[in-house]
This record gives sequence, C-alpha cells and structure tokens, in this order.
Amino acid sequence: MENKNLLILKAIKKYYKEGDFKKINQLVSDIHPNLFYDYFVKQDNWKEEDYVIFLENLKSEYAAKLFANFQTSYQLELISILSDKTLKKIFSQFYVDESVDLLEEYPYEKARYIISLLDQDDAKKITDIFKYKKYQIGFHMVIDFISINENLTIREAKNDIKKKVNRRSLEIIGNIFVVDQEQKLIGYITPDRIIVEENDKKIKDFLMPIDFIYPTDKISKAEKILAKFDVPSVPVVDDEKKIVGVIEAEDVIEMYDEIDDAFFESAKEKYTGKSYFDLKAVDIFKSRIVWLLILLIIGIFSQIIIMEFQNIWQNNGMYGNSTSVIVSQVVTLALFTSLSISSSINDSAGNSGSQTSTTLIRAMAMGEIEEKDFGKAVRKEIKVGIYLGLIISLVSLLRVFLVWWIVGSLREIPDAAAALGWSEGKVWLWYVIIALISSFTFFLAILVGNFIGAILPIIAYKFNSDGSTIAGPLQTTVVDFFVVTIYLGLTTAIFVPLSQNGYFDIDDTLQQTNFEIINNFNQFYFHYI
Repeated sequence: MENKNLLILKAIKKYYKEGDFKKINQLVSDIHPNLFYDYFVKQDNWKEEDYVIFLENLKSEYAAKLFANFQTSYQLELISILSDKTLKKIFSQFYVDESVDLLEEYPYEKARYIISLLDQDDAKKITDIFKYKKYQIGFHMVIDFISINENLTIREAKNDIKKKVNRRSLEIIGNIFVVDQEQKLIGYITPDRIIVEENDKKIKDFLMPIDFIYPTDKISKAEKILAKFDVPSVPVVDDEKKIVGVIEAEDVIEMYDEIDDAFFESAKEKYTGKSYFDLKAVDIFKSRIVWLLILLIIGIFSQIIIMEFQNIWQNNGMYGNSTSVIVSQVVTLALFTSLSISSSINDSAGNSGSQTSTTLIRAMAMGEIEEKDFGKAVRKEIKVGIYLGLIISLVSLLRVFLVWWIVGSLREIPDAAAALGWSEGKVWLWYVIIALISSFTFFLAILVGNFIGAILPIIAYKFNSDGSTIAGPLQTTVVDFFVVTIYLGLTTAIFVPLSQNGYFDIDDTLQQTNFEIINNFNQFYFHYI
C-alpha cells in the first residue's frame, strides 16, 4: 500500500509539471489528503504559488480537505491570495460545524469575509452558531445531522438516510435520532440495528430513550448524559423539544481540552500559536504584571492589620515603656518584621518565581525549550524580572506612603519631630529613606525570585526529578532566605552608618520626656513593608 501511495504521489508531481489537472483529479481520489500534505508540504518545500494553483484547480471536495490540513496562520495567508470563487468552493464543502471550527480561529474581519462568500442558508447557519458562547453546547453542536421519523419501516429508513446523505450532505453522528411528525425528539436507534433488522419492521419498534440538552447548556451536562446512556452522541433540542443539533463525545473531549489549555497555558493563550522563544520578554512581562500588582495591592490589608495589632499591643502595655526597651526591640524586629516581609516582599517574589517556573516547566514539557536552550531561557527570565521589578518597586514606593497615610503615621510627623528635636524635613527624609529601602528590596526580590524560578526547573531536569514538585517548596525556602538577607542587609548598610555618625542622636531631656513617642518612632521602620 505504501509503495502504491508513493507511486500515485510521484505521478501527481509529474502531471503537475505538465499542467494536467484532469489526470491529477483522477488520481487524488485514491490518495488521502494527509498523505498528499505530508509528501508535498513537508518534503518538497513547495512555494505558495504551487498551493494556490492546486487549490484553484483541484476538485472541490479534495481542495477543502487539503486546505483544512494547513496551519491556521497559513490558511489566513492563502485567504488573502485565493480568489473569491475558490474560497467559496472550499468552504462550501465543509459541514457547518467544520466551518465554525476553522472560522473561530480567524480574526473577526477574515471570518466575516468568508461568511459573506457563502450561500445565504449556510451563512445564516454559521452566524447562528456564533451567537452562542464558547462554553455552551450550541457553539459546538453539529447541525448537519440525520434524523428519521418513527413511523418509517427499516427499508424506508435506509432509503431516507441514503437520500439525506447524498442530496443534503448530512452526517450520521453516532446514533440516528428519531422524531415524531412535529420533529420532536422521541428517542434514538443505532445504525447497526437498521442494518441487521428485517426491512418490514417499524423504526418505533426498536426505539431507545435518551435524555437531551439545550444549546445554552454547559459541557458538564452533555458529559453526564454520554456516561449515563453509554452513547457516542447526545441530541440538542429547542424549547419545543424539536431537535436542532447533535453533540458528539469527541466534541466534549475537545471542549475539555480547550479548558485545560486555557488553565495551564494562560501565558501562552494570549499569544496563540507562539512558542516560548517566539514571545518577547516584554510579552511575558505583560502577561504576568497584572496579577502581581493585584496581589501586591491586596497585601495592603495584611499590612494595615499588622500595624493595627502593634497599636493594640502598645496601648495595652506590652511594649513601649521605659521598663521594656529590650522587649520592644525584640518583639518589633522579630515579629512584625517577619510578618510584614512574609506578607509582602516574599509573596511578590514567590508569585513571580512561581509564574516563571510554571512557564518553563510547561515549555520544557512541550519541547519548546531543550537542554541547549537553558542559558537562553534564564537570561530571558532575568530580563523579564528586571521589567517586573521596576514596576513592582515603583508601586511599592507609592503603597508604603498610602499605608502610612491610612494608619496615620504621616499625620504624626509634627509630633514626632518635636519629640525628637528634629525638623519635620529630617523626619520626612527618614520616611523617604525607609520607603526607598522597601522599593529597592522589592526590585531585588523580584529579580531573585525570577532567577530562582528559572533555574529550579532546570536543576530538576538535570537530576531527572519532577520540576512541578520541587519548584514550589524549594523556591519558597530559597526566596525567603534571600529576601530576608536583602532586606536586613540593606537596612543595616544604611542605618548603621547613619547611627554611627550621630544622625539619630536625641537630646537626653527630650528622650526622658517623650520616651514613648521616640520608642515608637524608632521601631516603625521595621514593619513598613
């Protein structure tokens, strides 16, 4: 069989050079379009003009099958080149559901253009399908199906089916559904039953019941009926119980596949048809930044809660008086700092790293990233991390002042300045320095998070481990270590020299008189994040 197919394909190639499409159209009936596509497209490297000539001159049914084999991007190129007559010839050969499957991948203007070329009846059917949402059964149902009347005999049913297939180009979709005189669904009969039963028996004698669904129903309902009745297809009816379509088991599976793709490949979904390295760093940045910003803003609430609890502790004498200076230092630094960092910087860095790990694990699983590409992928994610870090750090800078305003810290600056014996400008400078530390820490944390998120899947690959299992917990631990080190390192590097140079010196008289205000002010920078 393989040698025969090869001989036919070689003959087609020969006749194409001679321009003899009469003989080509005789030969193509004996060769599957997929074999034709594999031979000429993948091996011969034909030019665009070759495909155009073939599609223009092949008989309609075969031209349509060949066109459907091309990738969507190339179909769109051909649509811009082919004549209206050829496009109508091709798309008129598809069943309505097949046309919808193709057109839903096209830009709106292209899809509308193709629909305008079709006969009015076909155009209306397609337009009606597009009125449904993608998650609804109506969008995926087959409307070119065969149904038969309950009062027909087996012989009459056979003839009726033959006419409908030949004249109206209808399909046998799994079961053959049976209707009454008003076209209302009453059950189904299997095709094999029609073949084996005696010709004079009535269809209604072999009728089997089945549940139905509406075009606006969701996929889960069709799945339940398929499982309950163990059938390959389910009838779709309108409000009057008249059958308007059929949904196949394979359509349900495809719908679930689309849901899976949307869930696990959200980053790629926005850039349909592009692999990891086809995407620019700025594209990946855009797909991630929105959720990181949303999570960062949500973190304001945990910040406020932490600071309000500090006020409760202070008002109830747990710290902030002359007898508990050491307790105050330890509690504020150990508790509030760790809580704040965990709830904000760690979360942002961890979220960013998780996005990176998920993207790379998926790309590696799909073969988009090979071992030789690891260095390139890491460099790309570092670049994405820089973009993300810059935006997150800027938002963090604004967020710090927003939180201080909400909890009243900024309104207390005059009192704090008086208690410390400083100018208000000096106190404001302290706030700005602290906000800048926060912002810069966010930048470095996001960069570190992205880097770690990129290398952990690679390390897992090197050790033949499951990257999805390792990346999450190990990333959390490693990011925590780096973030705490960066945060405390920056704070120490800036505040220790300032302290040693007398920047924080306070008059002893003021310190005794206003110890509580001073102590609170000395502590607040540990929980600003």
